[in-house]
Amino acid sequence: MTRELTHDNAFVGYPRDYVLGIFERPGAAETAVSELIAAGFGESDLLVLSRPADAKKVDADGKAHGVATTVERTVEELGDKDTLDEYSKALKTGASVVGAHIGEKDQREQANLIMQNAGGQSIRYFGRFVVEDLDTAPNQPRP
Repeated sequence: MTRELTHDNAFVGYPRDYVLGIFERPGAAETAVSELIAAGFGESDLLVLSRPADAKKVDADGKAHGVATTVERTVEELGDKDTLDEYSKALKTGASVVGAHIGEKDQREQANLIMQNAGGQSIRYFGRFVVEDLDTAPNQPRP
């Protein structure tokens, strides 16, 4: 069972053990989700944010959700506020964010390649105390 990312559907916690990507083209997020499911990721392993209103759920510094959430976000991020803020800003401009819970390292690359092929950008793995850029496929230059 995956760790629940939302608390009362009001705040997206630190996406530990998730690969997240931004999708700007209409339909690209849906393509990524379909491909992730076809590859064996369960629906409960996926996070999809797709409306400007969802940007409030990301709340990079936690201030919009009170003192407890601000403390939670401060502890979680350990300097990654700008990284999470990028996803929030993308949602505000109409992009979608798709996340896939990763159980094994090979799933990280699998999710990365699926998201890249669907047009994902700013694809990152959020681990414990690490955020890893993935949107360059292994042995391939950035587009």
